[in-house]
Amino acid sequence: MPYAYKEKNTFKVLPKGNFTANNSEAISELLIQGLGIGQMPIFIIADALKSGQLVPLLEEYKLPDHAIYAVYPERKHLPEKVNVFIYFLQNTLGAESGYWDR
Repeated sequence: MPYAYKEKNTFKVLPKGNFTANNSEAISELLIQGLGIGQMPIFIIADALKSGQLVPLLEEYKLPDHAIYAVYPERKHLPEKVNVFIYFLQNTLGAESGYWDR
């Protein structure tokens, strides 16, 4: 899967190598062991960044923004547990930084 970066224009980098995985824990462990570079969600590698086990690369390039949407059929008869969950998402993930930065 290519990595997409934005500066003035968007460009993609297709990494090459002989290892692929779809498990974030396995990938982060390999990164900590120094076996390559990777694009990982901050919440997965926050502790490794804070401890210095991992260091950020290409900080001058911005990754595309991502969003989470709560989709439900109607607000009029929305169950309270759905409201609570949406409130939890807003307060935990929020529009600012992630909970791992707090």
